[in-house]
Amino acid sequence: MLTSADIAAYLPHTGAMCLLNNVISIEEKSLIAEATINHEKPSPLYAQNKLGVFCLIEWGAQASGLHLGLCGDKSRQQKHRGYLIQVN
Repeated sequence: MLTSADIAAYLPHTGAMCLLNNVISIEEKSLIAEATINHEKPSPLYAQNKLGVFCLIEWGAQASGLHLGLCGDKSRQQKHRGYLIQVN
């Protein structure tokens, strides 16, 4: 299981914006991660005692980036960034 310190090494976010707490399992085509909201030190995406839809999008984007970092092409010397272009 990966901890939040391990996860932080793969994501460009720090502190409260690193939303994933740990990885429960990872396979070639899937990742199961856990995120816990601390109401005393909530994410910057937490407003008016609510989490908006953007938090869900950010969780997905971070999980996707983490999965790519862990399972991506290990032969590449350079790290690549991905971008979330559209959400419908």
